[in-house]
Amino acid sequence: MKLLLLFILYSSQAWASESCLQDLDLFSNFNHYITDKSKIVKYKTFEKFQEHFAQELTPTQLTKEDFENYRNNLNKPIYADIHHLRPGQNRISYQQIQLRIDRILKKGITPLTKDDGRSSLKKETAVDAILAPWGVILLDGHHSFFTQVGLGDKSFPIKITQDFSDLNEDDFIKKLMQDGLLYLKSENGKSVKPVKTFLDLENDPWRFIVFNLTAKIYVDADDRIEKIVSPSFKPLLMKVNDDHHPFMEFEVADELRKSFKGFDFNLDYSDDFSKKYPDERKKMRELLEEKNEKLDMTDWIIIPKGNNAVDIEKEFAGKKLNKLKAQFN
Repeated sequence: MKLLLLFILYSSQAWASESCLQDLDLFSNFNHYITDKSKIVKYKTFEKFQEHFAQELTPTQLTKEDFENYRNNLNKPIYADIHHLRPGQNRISYQQIQLRIDRILKKGITPLTKDDGRSSLKKETAVDAILAPWGVILLDGHHSFFTQVGLGDKSFPIKITQDFSDLNEDDFIKKLMQDGLLYLKSENGKSVKPVKTFLDLENDPWRFIVFNLTAKIYVDADDRIEKIVSPSFKPLLMKVNDDHHPFMEFEVADELRKSFKGFDFNLDYSDDFSKKYPDERKKMRELLEEKNEKLDMTDWIIIPKGNNAVDIEKEFAGKKLNKLKAQFN
């Protein structure tokens, strides 16, 4: 009955013309985006998502007061207006955004109760950012940002760690590249300048493959393994440390793209790559073992043959992380 009511409300909207519906899918389950309480839609492509949320994703120029406010709150978690934020990378995985939104909707949407009704995220979830000459640059949390925009948030929690707003653009880029804070490479490996808006980001399907095949290890304060979370039943990699080599996903994605040129895959955000393409997963594992030294995969683990995340978690839960690393590295 609830789904029928939502569908009726959706159908009654004036904008839901035949031409609009060509770009949208209607679902009887909750694999969708909610743009307001009466519309149930899923955007087929990243471009359509960007088009619909163009207003939210278009940044505004910071005022002197804005810059001063951010400078006065360095290294403190604060809420930033979504229009103040800019991307710190040129590519993103739209399928990962879809997956995040789907999971949130299945759990139930968190109401906009934070930051005076502008955000659904706690301030403590703030992601690192830096103050640039043209605005606030996210160093992390790009997928989370798109997810929250898709769910209606108007502000986003950040923590500005450094202020480089006094630098010109060339010196700013040079400084951040030296510090390893930006990943500015195109899909073919060429250096590119950072895009200035989230509307300029491009979807990278290979980035999603790496995400899909990567398990993340969570440890407690004593460095003991609490849990292992994996999108795939048989992941290819385990990510031990977010802080070391933060753009490893992109580097692995670029390496796989070059080596599997012409590989035509069809992977939905809800698919498990290891089950859908087991032969390719095996070849990817062999490739990464060969490229391990080149990619400097410190704090990453290539999972040995025959292991899956569930069994590894059972074996090492509660044990020191270095024991797992010693066995698998």
